[in-house]
Amino acid sequence: MVFFSSRTSFLVVLVCLGLFDSFKQTQGFSFDLYVTKQKCFTEEDLDFGVLVVGDFKVAEPRPGNPKMPIHIHVKDPKGDVVYERKNIYEGRFALTTEVEGDYTVCFQNMGPSRYRIPRRITLVLKTGFEAQDYSDALNVEDLSAVDRNLRKTYELTNKIVHDFKLAKKSEAEMRDLSEHTCSRVVWFAFFTIIVLLATGVFEMRWLENYMRRQKII
Repeated sequence: MVFFSSRTSFLVVLVCLGLFDSFKQTQGFSFDLYVTKQKCFTEEDLDFGVLVVGDFKVAEPRPGNPKMPIHIHVKDPKGDVVYERKNIYEGRFALTTEVEGDYTVCFQNMGPSRYRIPRRITLVLKTGFEAQDYSDALNVEDLSAVDRNLRKTYELTNKIVHDFKLAKKSEAEMRDLSEHTCSRVVWFAFFTIIVLLATGVFEMRWLENYMRRQKII
């Protein structure tokens, strides 16, 4: 019988969750885009040097329908266009991030505004190790299927470790912010108490002087 330590079991669970997450991310999705409309999708918080690959396909318009050209563009966090194509049907874009932040993929239907007919678009967006094409490595490097899966698992593990480091950094930033906020709240409470005490003393002195002037006391 084989026993696993808690740390090993934790890593196994992380890898399984990462594989499940990568499976979800690599699934394509379809949507309808009406004329003169634009629809955008964002990959958030990408690091420097991350590979981003997108496969897109636009369904052919039905016979008799007007031409509705579809344009695509990709913007980096600075708002600069890093990829652009017009009147697309099917294709792929691939880029390596040069700036950390959110990258946005937008589709726009350039058809005449008098028509209310959508075009259906399918997009498969991959980032990081999900975007790597291991079939080429299998052919070029003469890797077996097991070696390829091991390489994918290794890169997935690196990605999980990297995500943990980012989470740890984010946790430290949130803790610092929380401590700073608590410190400011304490000082504000202290200042409020002083103001209330000073106001109470002033009111008591004013009331005492008033009663003396009125010869009440």
